Amino acid sequence: MNAETRDVVVRAALRLSGSGGTLSDAMVEQLAERFDVSQRSVRRWVAATRAPKLEPQGTSGTRSFVMTEAHLVSIRSHLNAHAAWESLWPSKDSPGRPGYSTFARAFRNMPAPIKAGVMEGWDGMMAHHVYLPMTAPHRNHTWHLDHTQADLWVTIPRYQDPIRPWVSIVRDNATSAKLTAVAYTGRPNEETIRDTLATAAQPETYDLNGEEVVVGGVPVQLVFDNAKEHFAEAIRQGALMMGTFIAPTKAYHKWQNGPAEATFNGLNRQLLAGLPGYTGGGKNDHGQPSFVDSNPSKIDPAKVLTIKQFQKELDRWRIHTNLTSSLTRLGNQSPLAAWHDDPTELEILSDATFRAMMMRTAKGRVVNGEGIHWRGIYYTAGELSSYRERGYFLDVRYLNRENRFIEVFDGDTHVCRAWDRNLLTDEQRRQILGVRGRNVAFQNRVDASALQDRLHRKVTDDAEAYDDDTQDWPIDVTGLELVPDDAPEKPLESGGFTPPDLPARSLTEPTARRSKRMRAPAKNSQEMRKRDKALETSRDRISTRPNTAFGENK
Repeated sequence: MNAETRDVVVRAALRLSGSGGTLSDAMVEQLAERFDVSQRSVRRWVAATRAPKLEPQGTSGTRSFVMTEAHLVSIRSHLNAHAAWESLWPSKDSPGRPGYSTFARAFRNMPAPIKAGVMEGWDGMMAHHVYLPMTAPHRNHTWHLDHTQADLWVTIPRYQDPIRPWVSIVRDNATSAKLTAVAYTGRPNEETIRDTLATAAQPETYDLNGEEVVVGGVPVQLVFDNAKEHFAEAIRQGALMMGTFIAPTKAYHKWQNGPAEATFNGLNRQLLAGLPGYTGGGKNDHGQPSFVDSNPSKIDPAKVLTIKQFQKELDRWRIHTNLTSSLTRLGNQSPLAAWHDDPTELEILSDATFRAMMMRTAKGRVVNGEGIHWRGIYYTAGELSSYRERGYFLDVRYLNRENRFIEVFDGDTHVCRAWDRNLLTDEQRRQILGVRGRNVAFQNRVDASALQDRLHRKVTDDAEAYDDDTQDWPIDVTGLELVPDDAPEKPLESGGFTPPDLPARSLTEPTARRSKRMRAPAKNSQEMRKRDKALETSRDRISTRPNTAFGENK
């Protein structure tokens, strides 16, 4: 029978008997039966409680030992209880000197956080504290951002030795949904964290029991460690552009970002521990990790993952845990089910803001017949046809984890979003073919109009029909009398002028030479009529065009 149960029995007996009253046998019997004790014990406990309290008479020179702050300071200074005891009481005759066993027992009875703090410092004390839970009221209210260097070796392109990548994670507080997990080749900086936030904000569609669930959006506040990488001015501006408050944690208070820390613990247990190149798992008899060498130059690249393969494993792990994890605080629901049941409306980041603040830039990309080649993938869009020109370069903005699309810029002007040509939907294919069709139709109209213009110039511009402005056989018509064609021939009068005899014209003498582009004269009246009719038809057709000089529009 412990002291707490005894106190309950005594209090019940005193209440039943009243102040100073007699406790009946029936009451004693009921209490004894209820608490499974003897009736004699009940009466003895009640009598001891009612008996007057006497002050204890301690013997002279003896008293109980109490651990003070000065004693704890000495232990902290020596980090050894026995050395502190000898320092506090150097001789057996030192006043108030307790035995070492009494001193050590008093230290062991100190509260666990105090005892651990004295021996291990701040980290030891914090390991024994309890914390108040912080639960956001709804989804996208609070995001937790953190990063760590993975306990894993991976290979990267154009680099001989494997590296240990860094992993950045964003987790929603209310639903515990993992919004993104991205692997980077180097330590987190302004650029990689902007990339992480942009990836988390991008809407992603899940299939939950045949129903589409969209995850993403803009948070109310962002919680992250108080590290210099996070306090970059670009991150502050990015959070402000999203309308998101920043809530950096206090330095060395990692429990304030507990959800992110818990996510990394799950990542190590559920994913990294089972991948090739894992640095954990203990050591062998040579002092080296059991599964992979600690020296990257001695690691066979064929026996570890590439960083692209590792990113795919991260995506699989994130999607799997979002769909299948069962959390007690969510009513044994999965994070995705809790996200789906939350009625809070999602605020989707605008495309312009998404491109402006979160995406990284690669300059000097050209457009070829298959689109833009970037990171081993061809990206295409109908708008790129206008930029397929020798010596013309475009800029590309992209997400580190996202391979489905890129954003294309001409300087600071956004051109289009280009998609992986192997992932184009039917609608995107129709859009590209539509752009091509419109360009072909426009070219056909230009060709038809150009042909009409050439015919127009051929028919109406007489000056273009000659190579020069002079005739080969100039004729002097001054002094000639105009005679109608039907006038009767006049006979020569006697005594009149008789033309001189002219030499006969040689049959081999060449006729008048025509210029290359000069029309040959009509040989008969029928050909003249055909020519006049053709000219009239051409004038009628051209006169129907706007702004012509051939007459009014019809």
